[in-house]
Amino acid sequence: PRRWMALVAAMGLLLLATGIGSAVLLNQRDQSAPLPGQAGASAPPGTTPGTGPLQIAAGRVFDPQGDPPNTENNSEVKRAFDGDAKTRWRTVRYIGNPELGGLKRGVGLILDLGEAKPVSEVTVQLSGNGTDVQIGVPKSDTATVTKPPMKSDKQWRTVGQQAKATSSAAIRLKDPVTTRFVLVYLTSLPKEGGGYRGGIYEVEVV
Repeated sequence: PRRWMALVAAMGLLLLATGIGSAVLLNQRDQSAPLPGQAGASAPPGTTPGTGPLQIAAGRVFDPQGDPPNTENNSEVKRAFDGDAKTRWRTVRYIGNPELGGLKRGVGLILDLGEAKPVSEVTVQLSGNGTDVQIGVPKSDTATVTKPPMKSDKQWRTVGQQAKATSSAAIRLKDPVTTRFVLVYLTSLPKEGGGYRGGIYEVEVV
């Protein structure tokens, strides 16, 4: 009987040692597994790590109060998103006061993202100091609009703005919005030469 008791005790100690070893091994594996967000970790479903500026597929002048409308240095539009910070799209020169000479409520560019995408911020590199900038999206269902409204600025909803912006303005939207079209609207222009002229060197949409 004593031999049997000794044998049972030895087997119990062996089983206990095996269990402890397994627990230590599992603990080491858990500690070596990368946490969410660490290198080697899988991104959660539906997320895109390292999201940067959205690609701008096209752009056009928005000048509904112009004569003729929507024609203000149209050949320069691509310069506002060509990746070259030395080239710009310019407004024409206005006389009398910075608010486009009292002739218009504003003038700007409509950016086409190619398809509706989530937008939360717009960064604009401007010429001069003292530009008032508004960021707009169509008033209708932004996720389904396939053509930008061109007849009036009242067809657009302001989702962000900055007054008296210097050479750079990072405008965070009040609420993120899914849209294909983004309006960068200049409502007050800085001095340039003998009048007032606005300009956009580069614009990024995030």
